[in-house]
Amino acid sequence: MNDKYIFPLIFGLTDGIVTSLMIATTIIINPGDGPTFLFLRIAFGSASVGAISFFTADYATVKHNYLRISRQMNPGHTRRVLGSKLWKDMITDSILRTMTSTGSGFAGALIPLGLSIVFGHYYYLTFLSSVLILSILGIFLARVQEGNYIFWGTVMAAIGIVMIIIGRFVHIVT
Repeated sequence: MNDKYIFPLIFGLTDGIVTSLMIATTIIINPGDGPTFLFLRIAFGSASVGAISFFTADYATVKHNYLRISRQMNPGHTRRVLGSKLWKDMITDSILRTMTSTGSGFAGALIPLGLSIVFGHYYYLTFLSSVLILSILGIFLARVQEGNYIFWGTVMAAIGIVMIIIGRFVHIVT
């Protein structure tokens, strides 16, 4: 996998999992009849919000870096180079990274929601599996950035647990 797509992939998966855990904790614990369509709507909503957040941050970073490079290469003429091929390539990359983040966000949101359909009333297995997946994602993150596997696995698991607790108290979807 190309290095520039690792961050959007991790961002999307994490955002999707923790958002859907927080939003849907109550219906995961007390599943009604046919929550499948509701789960798809939650996953779509989570991915949409994540896409806007990711693109905004990525675009701002790309533009900042591009203008910094432009100032160094051609001081005083940064506006003229905004239509250049390099600029268009950078924006295209930003859009592709956003699409990666959005797709992985949708998939990430479906993980706990889909597991709740599989496990049914055994909601603790849904939560345990989701936290385990977040922990594995943390270990992958540590591997990519040469960080501490135990630390990142634990932090990501803790984030999942906190989102479950918050979701239980706020009852967004009942």
